[in-house]
Amino acid sequence: MGNDCRRPSTTYTPKKVQLLIRDETFSLPILPVSYESLEQNVELVAKYMYQSSDPLDYYHMSYIHSKTGAQQQLIDEKSFQAALRNWNDKILQVRVDRDSYKCMFALNTCESGSPNLDDSVMALVKHAGIIEEYVVTLLEGYNNLLNFAEKFSAYTKSPSIKVVITTLILVISSSPNAKTAMVFLNSFPYIDFNIDLLEGEALEGAKYWNDFSTCLQRIIPQLPNMKKNFVDVQIGLKQHSMNSELKKNNNFLSEAETLSKALTAGLSFIRKIKNLHKNVVEMVENLAKPEQENAIRSIQNIIEISGAYGAAAALRLFSLRPSVKLSNIK
Repeated sequence: MGNDCRRPSTTYTPKKVQLLIRDETFSLPILPVSYESLEQNVELVAKYMYQSSDPLDYYHMSYIHSKTGAQQQLIDEKSFQAALRNWNDKILQVRVDRDSYKCMFALNTCESGSPNLDDSVMALVKHAGIIEEYVVTLLEGYNNLLNFAEKFSAYTKSPSIKVVITTLILVISSSPNAKTAMVFLNSFPYIDFNIDLLEGEALEGAKYWNDFSTCLQRIIPQLPNMKKNFVDVQIGLKQHSMNSELKKNNNFLSEAETLSKALTAGLSFIRKIKNLHKNVVEMVENLAKPEQENAIRSIQNIIEISGAYGAAAALRLFSLRPSVKLSNIK
């Protein structure tokens, strides 16, 4: 073996991360290792500060670069990892600001290279067109799953993903070929159903699930770019709103406010899709655990022996209580 004369890379990692919200500082007990974990920490603190049910839709993060002194955005995993790599102080302070249209983006936009508003809007529209089919299919698929769950039970008027998946498994468990048709984590992080082995209601439910999970899997990688497009438009909109001539144009201000509300709604939608994906992953991972797999096998045995009469008993294995019997399961 020869001597390795390569120099070690000169990167730094902060010892601690602090959040600066409303001039109050919060030190995070654990150093976030990803942008998602940083978001989760901000969400917990921001909910406490603002009493908002979904605060991240109205917050944006930035930090002061330790070398250049420029204010940098934190909008995705790439920018977060760059902040960690280039930080040579012991504490990385992340500033969290509210209301992206009225008071956000106190940034040095000349240094950061603010995008042109028209180009940003075109990029947003183009990307939206690319994933429009996925979004529509995803929403239709999720609606089909909700209707499917309500068809067999009356847990609640708005079933959670846990109730939807459990109902789906209950119905498919009534199929003679359920043991071979249902595979967990075959295409992580989703349940995989072999529809060729199913029929009737079990086949219908499995098709709904496969359509929904496939579309969710396709749309998740698109969300970071979509979020960046929204942010780019917001930066351009903020710059235009500061233009002295445009300030006198009431039509522009009205349109700008309307666009700002639409952007906020778009960011809210992205956040909800991310949460839906997170809930699906957690639910499926829990179902794939040995004890839950045993519970599912018990469900199959119960339904095989006692049909719909035993469905309530089977549900108790998942700690769920339907308000009516699953009389449709044969």
